[in-house]
Amino acid sequence: ISGPVNTHKDIKQVIGQTQLHGYGIGSEVIPTEDGREFKYLGIWYEAQPGWQKQIKVLKEKHETLINHLRCRKIPLPIVTYLINTKIIPTIKYPLQVAQIPMHIMENWDKKHRAVVRRVAALAKDTPTDIFHLPEEEGGLGLPKLPRCLLTDRWHLFMEG
Repeated sequence: ISGPVNTHKDIKQVIGQTQLHGYGIGSEVIPTEDGREFKYLGIWYEAQPGWQKQIKVLKEKHETLINHLRCRKIPLPIVTYLINTKIIPTIKYPLQVAQIPMHIMENWDKKHRAVVRRVAALAKDTPTDIFHLPEEEGGLGLPKLPRCLLTDRWHLFMEG
């Protein structure tokens, strides 16, 4: 298929081609009713330019994960560990392919800092660099999401 995928029939054709070439093994392509978007390997693809569906899904997923940390009394090392090993990788995986505006990632960083600030009982005017410095340098060890994603994309580009 050349050009954008516009109909449910086109998506079925793409699915058929994918399975013929062996790329559908162990994964499932899930089209929506109108055929304008489909999910493949955990990432939502759309016929229209942009990643609006994927952005919406990621926002909801991030909000759900961060709310689990907001509502509980958890020690600081555990909170930073959960952010670094559960929330950030969950968000990073689809962003290997999908593009998302920087302001959304910066907003997620603010939410991470707010949770850590609450748990550690830090003042609101604590410099943001303290949160993002490595623990060995006296920081709290949270990565900056935009920098983290750009670094990962650079590594994928250099390996490919």
